[in-house]
Amino acid sequence: MRIWERLIGRVIAASIMGVLLGYAVGSTAKRDAELGRALTRDAYVAQFERHQADLENSSRYSVPVYVAFCVILALGFFGLYEGISWALERGVVALSRSADRTAPTPSQP
Repeated sequence: MRIWERLIGRVIAASIMGVLLGYAVGSTAKRDAELGRALTRDAYVAQFERHQADLENSSRYSVPVYVAFCVILALGFFGLYEGISWALERGVVALSRSADRTAPTPSQP
């Protein structure tokens, strides 16, 4: 397998994963912004005890749980990236081989 086929597969895989991750982050930020606009000051003050309890309970997990989660998430993304790039590399190889077969061969004198 030539190096440019690997490079093309990896660039396409990284681009696909970047677009998907950007979409996920953008949609989450959009949803949070909508919730923030919907929550007025009066509604927040009226339910202050509940909001305060939510904030206090959000930090109940320990650091090793967060570290383990981040490691598993990173390994999952790396595995997904490698799988996508491998499949794209095979596709590029198949396309280049079919293009090589259909290309006319120069005649030698």
